[in-house]
Amino acid sequence: MTSINIFKELRTKYVTWSSLKTFLTGDEGGKLTIVENTIEPRYCIVRYDKAVSNFAIPYVHAFRSVVWDTSLNLPVSVAPFKAIETEPSVEHVQDSNTIIQEFVEGTMIQTFTSAEDQQIRLATRTKFGAHTRFHSKRNFSELIKDTPQYAELNKILPPTSPTLPYTFASLVLQHPEHRVVAPLTQPRLYVVNLGVVSDDGLVTISENPLTWSETARSCAVPTYEHKNINTQALAMTYGWMWQGLVVKNTVTLQRWRMRNPLYTLVRDLRGNESDDILRFLRLRKAGQIYAYVQYYPEIAPVYEAYELKLREQTQSLFDDYCAVYKNKSSSKKSLNDVGWPHRQHMRIIHDIYRTQLKPAQQIVKKEMVVYYMNNLDSMKQRAFIITPVGGKVTTKSIVAELHDNEDVVL
Repeated sequence: MTSINIFKELRTKYVTWSSLKTFLTGDEGGKLTIVENTIEPRYCIVRYDKAVSNFAIPYVHAFRSVVWDTSLNLPVSVAPFKAIETEPSVEHVQDSNTIIQEFVEGTMIQTFTSAEDQQIRLATRTKFGAHTRFHSKRNFSELIKDTPQYAELNKILPPTSPTLPYTFASLVLQHPEHRVVAPLTQPRLYVVNLGVVSDDGLVTISENPLTWSETARSCAVPTYEHKNINTQALAMTYGWMWQGLVVKNTVTLQRWRMRNPLYTLVRDLRGNESDDILRFLRLRKAGQIYAYVQYYPEIAPVYEAYELKLREQTQSLFDDYCAVYKNKSSSKKSLNDVGWPHRQHMRIIHDIYRTQLKPAQQIVKKEMVVYYMNNLDSMKQRAFIITPVGGKVTTKSIVAELHDNEDVVL
């Protein structure tokens, strides 16, 4: 068990949430991000932003994701700290307080309960209530209920008391609908750590499963009994589905990740898109479609349909251009007869003709339209894929669809 004083010290110095919020979001406090919510406005998430937060301030790494009670000005749940970027030294590995565990893939979920109402609440790293999604069409708050461990959360969480108003657990959710790299056959939860919060803001965390309840231990991340582990041999044995190892000091709460390069290769192909079309377009531009479907064969028919749609739209764009700008007969089309998004691109293509091709005594050919289509940015290509050939789609409908798929990488 390790006690963390920083949250206690911060709330002692800044006795109201308003003053603490002003400090934490400012330069002096590390430029942390506050994620508020409308479900239970009492709670917010305080987290660092890798792009703007100041990691030179020692405590910033502890704010990977901290749920905060703004009424009591009290931390209620603390996610594992930011991992150290370098690999651990031999001394770190052999330290008596160090344990080595599987680097399980999945989504980090924080769960906590309060002495006030004993209600179990959830949060992802960026979303209170875990009402967000990524690879699945269902929210994480729904997926977690499919796991057999969900019904045991009240037994996994440490008990609250008058002096321990909040207790929490850090979990990793795995679900077949939310496949990252390794295919999954059933949903499950792993417990990463357990913690309690004192009424003065002192946070105590246990990373060692040996100190947990029997129920929590049964959900623990697999731990190696010895420390002389050949990671290369494990990578060769388990292949690209094995993510690697996590080295954790159960006293300092430092952690290091040792990644399997084969896994990382596939994970990089997977990317960070929650939108299948945008992932397809990235892979297509990089010439990696074939490599990707070797690991995710279930998506091959979908990607074939996307490719066919792009080609059909390219032909349709060329045909519409010819009907408007090349056809001299009475059946000539008006630009207003053409649907969006074709119309705007036809204007651009015709500008290219007038300013570049015509002076060189060239005309618009299909090859030019193919080149034009292939070099559009991904969002414009996506608009062609979601638009019926010869049909119309509005900007409003695209924004609505993207909003429905707006997810966060956890």
